[in-house]
This record gives sequence, structure tokens and C-alpha cells, in this order.
Amino acid sequence: MAKVTSYKKPPSGSILLKNWQEYDYLDCFSVQLPKPETVDSALTRFFGKTNGGVVYISNEKGQINKYRLEKNNEDLSDIYYQVVSKAVMFNVIDRTKTEIVLGKEQKHLDFRTTILVENTGRETIMYSATAVRYNKLTGQIYFFFVKPFHRLLIKFFLKKI
Repeated sequence: MAKVTSYKKPPSGSILLKNWQEYDYLDCFSVQLPKPETVDSALTRFFGKTNGGVVYISNEKGQINKYRLEKNNEDLSDIYYQVVSKAVMFNVIDRTKTEIVLGKEQKHLDFRTTILVENTGRETIMYSATAVRYNKLTGQIYFFFVKPFHRLLIKFFLKKI
């Protein structure tokens, strides 16, 4: 299993907080991947580990494509997450060549999460960061109970990539 490193915030240059400076919670974790990855393939591998190897991606027309990840070395070069598409259950809010920001707004809280990759030649460092904004007291109470599990699950899924 890969070693997961924890940070207080995402790397400088991340677009996660570009249009979202107000937040109540922020975390960031990274893992070193053994080979170069695009941000799209890294995100697909991450969600594939969280969803039993199946990833659903919708495009801007609402068409849903299903990908089943059979093995870790599978070629995912044809996958591209467009802004306004969905990755599993989250909306793609913004993206660059090396980062994809996902998010969801709910009554009690809003959140953004990002997958960012830094290719160093023969390997990739993958970052997963999450920012949460409470909308009501219920959001604060809800996330109080969710936060420990969130941190454990993100670390677990990153180790499995």
C-alpha cells in the first residue's frame, strides 16, 4: 500500500479555492503513484476504488457512460471530465490540465473536492483536497460526525490506488 501524506491545504496554484475563499473546513492528502497519470485517469481510479470498480460519467448532454475498472494498469486515456459533467454523483465545477474540482450544494452544507496531479517524470503525485462550508447549524453538526470518517475514507481510497 502507498504512503498517504497529510497537509493543511492544497498545493499553491490549486484552483480549488479560486472562486471559493470562504470555507469552514479544509484538508488535503497526497499519494505517490508509480507511473505518470493524467488528472482524468487519476480521478477515475480514485472513484473506481470507492465504487467497486465502476465509474459513471455523464457528459454535457446528460449521456451516461459506464466504465468498469478491471485492473490498475488499465488504459484510461480516453476519459475526459468536462466542466458541467458529472463524475459519479458530483458536478465538475472547474478544471485545468492537472486538476479537476468537483462539488455539490446541499441545504446544510456545500463542499468542493479536488484531484490534482503533479507528474515528476516517471511517477505522479496525486492530491485530494476537500473544502466544506456550513450553511446552517445542521451542517456543522452533520460534518462534526462525518469528518473522522471522511478523513479515514480518503486516506483508505488513496492507499488503494
